[in-house]
Amino acid sequence: MASLIPQTSKKSADPQTEKVLRARAGMASFANSIASQASVKAEAAPARKAFISTLDGHTDAPQVQTVTKAQKSDALASLPVSARKTAERFDADTQAFINVVYARHAETGDAIDFTFAEAATVMRCDEESARRRVEALTSIGLLKPAYSPMGSLKGYLPTITN
Repeated sequence: MASLIPQTSKKSADPQTEKVLRARAGMASFANSIASQASVKAEAAPARKAFISTLDGHTDAPQVQTVTKAQKSDALASLPVSARKTAERFDADTQAFINVVYARHAETGDAIDFTFAEAATVMRCDEESARRRVEALTSIGLLKPAYSPMGSLKGYLPTITN
């Protein structure tokens, strides 16, 4: 009956080999327990208070994350509602570029003329990917090209204005 039960441990006929295998298994278990204890961190000292300078208001306290999230959401706050919904699918740098184009058009009321190098600096990417992003913005309907009477590209206009 015992021969029908599969053996999960390797037992050797030699008692010396058996001792060596047990010692190796014990050392491996000991090494694993030491490694798991090393990952536990305990703080024995109380947390350090943040330093605030009374001269210039400088502090080394950590910045609150909700402030940065609020600044990111404000990048699209000046856009019209339907344009904001369309622009939300792009990354933050492209959203900043959309916001710049819409804000500049609101100031001047004219087509915004820019090079792809200028768009790349606003979008924080290279010129080729800036060109592709502007093409994506025109194909999705956020921007439209404006042409002069002679047929040359005059600039880009915001398409969604309400």
